[in-house]
Amino acid sequence: MDKVAAYLDNLYFLNELEFILPKSKIDSRDIMFFEKFFKVKLPNTFKNIILKVNGGIPKPDRVGRIEIDSFISFKKNEQYNVLDVYNNYKHRFKGKIIIPFAKDSGGNLLVFEYSDYRDFNPSVVFFDHSDWGNPFQKMSNSFEEFIKMFR
Repeated sequence: MDKVAAYLDNLYFLNELEFILPKSKIDSRDIMFFEKFFKVKLPNTFKNIILKVNGGIPKPDRVGRIEIDSFISFKKNEQYNVLDVYNNYKHRFKGKIIIPFAKDSGGNLLVFEYSDYRDFNPSVVFFDHSDWGNPFQKMSNSFEEFIKMFR
């Protein structure tokens, strides 16, 4: 396969949003592992994306003032996966049902925030790891709404 064909094979488009440079392929068992671990259901649109481009970089990569470095891998044996990231920050998530799914180049996170364990439509929140007062800033009411914010 030539380089152009390989590149095109690794693209995934959602509306006008494209993803490049995915990490290891995952399947529904990988997603189910994390859903069981966190006791939540991830948004279907998000699952459809990561099944095709796990850990990929969105293009365009900006949401407001935030430049997304990449989505976080959902492959459990891959370094710096969603569980690794969660474990690095869980002491800051106390009292909240938080699942990290993307990061910016400064180490800040985009996370799903669930109101409770029966919630199937979490909001998307920006987590500023350097803010010890109020590190959470709500960005959208749903992942679908969040995807429409890319520019």
